[in-house]
Amino acid sequence: MIDRNGTAPAVPFFFCVALAGICLIAAARVALTYGILGQTFDEPAHAACGLEIAATSRYTLELQHPPLARIATGIGLRIGGLTLPAQGTIWQRGNEILYSGGRYVSNLAHARAGTLFFLVLAIVITWSWTRRLFDERHAIAAAALLSITPAFLGHAGLATTDVAVAATTLLALYRVWRWFEQPSTSNAIWCGAAIALAFTSKFSALLFLPAGVIALLVARLPSRSPLATRRSLVHLLLIAITALLVAWAVYAFSLDAPQQIATGLRWAISHERGGHPAYLLGRNSPDGWWYFFLVAFLVKTPIALIILMIIGAWDRRARLPLAITLAFFVVSMPLHVAIGLRHLLPIYPFVAMLGAAGLFRWRIPAIALSAWLLIATTLAHPDYLAYFNEATLGRADFFLVDSDLDWGQDVIRLSRAVDTRTQPLTIAYFGTADLRRHGLPPFHTLRRGEEPYGWIALSVTILRKGKPPGRFDFLANVPYTMIGKSIRLYYRPYAARPGDRRPLS
Repeated sequence: MIDRNGTAPAVPFFFCVALAGICLIAAARVALTYGILGQTFDEPAHAACGLEIAATSRYTLELQHPPLARIATGIGLRIGGLTLPAQGTIWQRGNEILYSGGRYVSNLAHARAGTLFFLVLAIVITWSWTRRLFDERHAIAAAALLSITPAFLGHAGLATTDVAVAATTLLALYRVWRWFEQPSTSNAIWCGAAIALAFTSKFSALLFLPAGVIALLVARLPSRSPLATRRSLVHLLLIAITALLVAWAVYAFSLDAPQQIATGLRWAISHERGGHPAYLLGRNSPDGWWYFFLVAFLVKTPIALIILMIIGAWDRRARLPLAITLAFFVVSMPLHVAIGLRHLLPIYPFVAMLGAAGLFRWRIPAIALSAWLLIATTLAHPDYLAYFNEATLGRADFFLVDSDLDWGQDVIRLSRAVDTRTQPLTIAYFGTADLRRHGLPPFHTLRRGEEPYGWIALSVTILRKGKPPGRFDFLANVPYTMIGKSIRLYYRPYAARPGDRRPLS
């Protein structure tokens, strides 16, 4: 707990060691997935854009996302000795980078390593904020809960922007809260810098930051507003100036930065207004559902953590993380781009704070819930990205697909599962990997209207989003083997009977 001057007592050595251990174990768990999971859909694009700014200090290839998370990816690729191809789309250049020198797994690991920084940042800030709200035990518990949350670990293992914006949004709200509690010049500068880092991680921070700040103000009532003094107005100006300077620095001090930001925002807003093909509970939609993220949270968050969160919400000291959690749910409901829980990832540090409060509220149930949580999250390895809790009864692809289950990540497993005997092979793959470079036996891509015999590898996202309806009914009675969590490998013998079909469910 903080004292009246806004300072916290020194951290005992034991808790420092515990926090370091939590961070190291989380990073190791993530790193161990690198050689198992192939690239996900967006990673080549982020790799190309990140390497461009890291190598040339220019940012021109694609502006829909700001550069901070991509810089982390680009730095890893530069350390790996990789260079940006001169020609091609961002997807083509990204694949050339990842497959360069025949070191696909190594190159992919270099691209992904930068995201570990944001994972550790999120864990440390969760610990620091919880420590100030509760005490040392709650802080370590919250850090540990976040560090084993499958959705967070899954995206921490990818060269994407989602964990970066989750970590920097948390950092920004923490620094805003610190400035609210102690309106000093140094806190104002930190606040401005953190806001800029969140904004330059992903433009969705512009949705979560205002909601979080409003929640902070509501949770502080009836305390005096930090904006009520003339000195605070000076601080607001300082925050704005610092934010502008840090954001400009992230854009490599480019004179085109204002135009790049404006263009990126227009693209992001246009994408949101236009919607995106979405899938939920066996149905497809062009622009999602208002309850998409609520359902996604309920099926992809460990049940034990949900229970701990609910218990912890009754703790009076937890009103701040509770307010932010509710605010994040509210602002996510109108979104038309409903393609994955990853867009709600900033909620998890606050869920971890609530879970920590629940752990120390009811001791005996907490022990059982902790054991359940630890077992469930350990068994999820290495498929944190595709984790679903027990409520789905093993039918994850009925609930969600795309980046929640099948984002193209099982291409390495597919190449290891098939050999020259797996012929003829037909593939319907959801992803951006170059299948020709994965040592697969001769194959052809499934064509619309085709009902092939032999071996058929089918991504569950294509299965569930398949058009026209009934496109894959010919596989309804064909047994299959799961490759990882996202690809079904069928064998349809040539003597298969055409009748007796049932719909996929």
